[in-house]
Amino acid sequence: MNPYKDIDTTTNKTVRIFTQDVDSHELVWHRDREDRIVRVLEGSGWKFQLDNNLPIQLNEGDVIHIPKYEYHRIIKGDTDLKVELYKIVDNLLEESSNRLKLNIPKNVKDMGDWIKNKESELFLSENTLDGISSFKELFERLPKELQTRVYALKNIGQNPQWHPEGNVLKHTIMVVRRALKDNDMDLAIAAMFHDIGKDETAGVHPKTGRITHYGHEDVSAKLAKKYRDWIIKMGGNPANVYYIVKNHMKFKQLSNMRPVKQAKLKSFRAFDKLSKFGKHDRGGLDEAKDIDENILSEGIKVIDGHLTAKDKRVVLQIIKNGPNPAKAGKAVYEIKPDGDFYIVIKKQMDRGLIPVPGSKLRLSTYKSTIQIKESLVKEMAKSDVQKVDQFADKILNPVDVDLTSKHFFDRLNDPRNEKDINQAELIGFFKRLSRSKKKFIEFLDTYKQVVATDDRTNINIPFMKRANRAIAKTIMRKKDFKTPDKKLDI
Repeated sequence: MNPYKDIDTTTNKTVRIFTQDVDSHELVWHRDREDRIVRVLEGSGWKFQLDNNLPIQLNEGDVIHIPKYEYHRIIKGDTDLKVELYKIVDNLLEESSNRLKLNIPKNVKDMGDWIKNKESELFLSENTLDGISSFKELFERLPKELQTRVYALKNIGQNPQWHPEGNVLKHTIMVVRRALKDNDMDLAIAAMFHDIGKDETAGVHPKTGRITHYGHEDVSAKLAKKYRDWIIKMGGNPANVYYIVKNHMKFKQLSNMRPVKQAKLKSFRAFDKLSKFGKHDRGGLDEAKDIDENILSEGIKVIDGHLTAKDKRVVLQIIKNGPNPAKAGKAVYEIKPDGDFYIVIKKQMDRGLIPVPGSKLRLSTYKSTIQIKESLVKEMAKSDVQKVDQFADKILNPVDVDLTSKHFFDRLNDPRNEKDINQAELIGFFKRLSRSKKKFIEFLDTYKQVVATDDRTNINIPFMKRANRAIAKTIMRKKDFKTPDKKLDI
């Protein structure tokens, strides 16, 4: 028998009473399967203790956070103890619970509604795309094993009645492109995951003889669950992603469902996202015609000829930064503008030939015509940097962030970054830095110079303190950046 009585229970909220005559031996150490927020409504003399912590006094109005799977107990007091308990069933507060528990006002009438609204605010502000504008950019942030699995979808066929665009990879690229327009990380990640399971479930329908992938959504949803930590790191909500991936096939049959099943599907908070995703998931032939299945170089379309992914990266760098012609490895590239296109001439040493001292090497010449997506060659304007400066000032107040140096602006588009740093990435950088604002200010006061590093984008910004200003000395995109200055990981 439980040492308490629940008197008011809803989906996630419970009002619980521990009576004054409960046996102390019944108040044992235990742990829960979900995060919980608890508010004390009434009681005197009761205490709460987390494992490896000293007991704390429970006073009326106190709000505490109990992390999932962490042992805890309560210690008997002098009167009945009445608490309001709210279960975080989908772990929405995994990264923000500490912040949340400190900010719950004691005079809130309905703690459950307040937390729900706060959850929504947090995740609406944190699940934007942070600089991801193409399938390629999202693909490159996938774990390596998922990259391999997604790329292999080019070998998985589909029923042309429902998917005239062709193989599963083409369809995935198309759906991700559509989802990116909503600037919602949940939708973008769900689009990447939703059909991965087709590689395990491909078969032939016994009656129609057509390709079928029955149950692929279950396989895909399991993968979304497996990589939930990566989804959180990317700024997505794993519960939302899992729900969308798991139910994207059911949504297509929504109008044919019984009212009870419809209500169940619609009851989850991310149903609106599922509805949006359903529109993105529709097949289409015309949109798929310009999809280059070499996803590592999306954005450069070869009109005729042939260029590898490495060739395309070199060509893009030459067009943006020069020199022209330029040498890369054993190849020499020359770029000639031709109206809306570029002519790429690549001269490369013939394979298999061994250089002989004093001899001239034979070169093979390749000629290709390409078209480049305008956004790939467009550099960030100073006005864009000024907007980021204003945004950073606002969320890091009272620190005045200074991004106005010429060196900082020039370094944004430096070829050593491999990929130019864009405005959305900078905004995401400062959003994450603001979560460590107190530590950032302490570091500036203590060390005068500090390097903020972001492992999500590999962006590093050294700051120097002058009065109340944090001057950004430069910026660079580099993994595992080494510096003698103090580092602040964000």
